[in-house]
Amino acid sequence: NPIELVQLEALKQNGMAIRYFNTDNVDTQLAALKQDPCAIEHITNPSKDVQKYAVTQPASLYTKDPDVIKLIKNPDEEIQEFAVKCNECAIKHIENPSEKIQLLAVQKSGSMIHFIRNPSPKVQMAAVSTLSTFPSLLSIDGIQDPSEDVQLKFLEKFPDSVQDIKNPKVREFLMRRKAKK
Repeated sequence: NPIELVQLEALKQNGMAIRYFNTDNVDTQLAALKQDPCAIEHITNPSKDVQKYAVTQPASLYTKDPDVIKLIKNPDEEIQEFAVKCNECAIKHIENPSEKIQLLAVQKSGSMIHFIRNPSPKVQMAAVSTLSTFPSLLSIDGIQDPSEDVQLKFLEKFPDSVQDIKNPKVREFLMRRKAKK
């Protein structure tokens, strides 16, 4: 098809040109994404394979943020999971992620708790459980209202780090618990 060939040539030069084409052709969509993964924003109803391709690509010249999942309209849980498996930082661009997606992110890096609104106690515990070094201490400060079990787990793992916690409510609780020991 001569029109598709012209489109492919245009997309090799500028992936964002996809916004001017109304195409369901996967090869055309992939050509746009190869040039600029952020072109996913201009593809109407991209297939799961096209979405997966987009979230695996590095940042383009046109964006500083490699987490193109934020450009996919209403990604389903499968795409969210795929994106977080590729890069746990994708969690910060997922609106209302399920507990499953939250757990996946914090299991890869406990510090991802900072990007999750109202994490469940299970997600909080998973985040603290993945911490292994002092610099990760900030993760408990990322939990707005950590459960008592989460705070105790943190104290168990980092008994000498209590004074460095910025959240006064958490610091006070942990210092009282530490004093009891």
